[in-house]
Amino acid sequence: MMNQYDILLTGSAVQYCPAIPKTGLWDTRERLTDYLCAIRLWLEDPNVRSVIYCDAGGYQLPEEIISNDRFESLNINLIDLCVQKGRGAAECESIRYAMEKSRFLGNRFFKCTGRIYVTNFNEIVRATQPEGQFLYLNKSDKLQGADTRFYGIDKTYYLESVLPLIEKMHDYSNEIVEKVFYHHIHQYCFFPIAHIMGRSAYFGHHYETYYPESLLNKTRRLLEKMEIPKSY
Repeated sequence: MMNQYDILLTGSAVQYCPAIPKTGLWDTRERLTDYLCAIRLWLEDPNVRSVIYCDAGGYQLPEEIISNDRFESLNINLIDLCVQKGRGAAECESIRYAMEKSRFLGNRFFKCTGRIYVTNFNEIVRATQPEGQFLYLNKSDKLQGADTRFYGIDKTYYLESVLPLIEKMHDYSNEIVEKVFYHHIHQYCFFPIAHIMGRSAYFGHHYETYYPESLLNKTRRLLEKMEIPKSY
């Protein structure tokens, strides 16, 4: 029997605050295009049980954008926390919120930055042990950082070992989430390296691959039809 996992997507569809550092993609419609493309691909993945999107900027996705009984949209306004400590702390708090509020999110899940899809997720699922400790995280000694775009975790470990790390995170002092995870999460393993499809919001560039043109065009036409503004 195939193992299936819930996917928790984090992000902020609308970039409200100019004080938030390292943001290269401001166009709301383009940001939403990336999120919706990722959501659709995750929902089509046979290894995925459900997809939960949690927006840390308080933006509520219009219900008609995604019509699927395995999809859930949550939102919480963490702009003040993001301005105070940075996007890593806000993301971690949004994950805690999703764990508390989601009707789908199981004990074991994969967290993924909202605008990306992992093209070799099937390989990662096959390498994941169905029992025992569950923590998928890729760390780089060379870069002195962890890849927090995509990781797998269980709720207990998150609450006991990850959430307290918010206190150590501060983007403006270079205590970014990737660095904090690298130095303070020691019990981890990674299987195949995740192959990332999508775009970085920091710099606006594409990762290894980008979304198919047909999916992009379909999504952009939908957002234009709904008259979603390019900025708020």
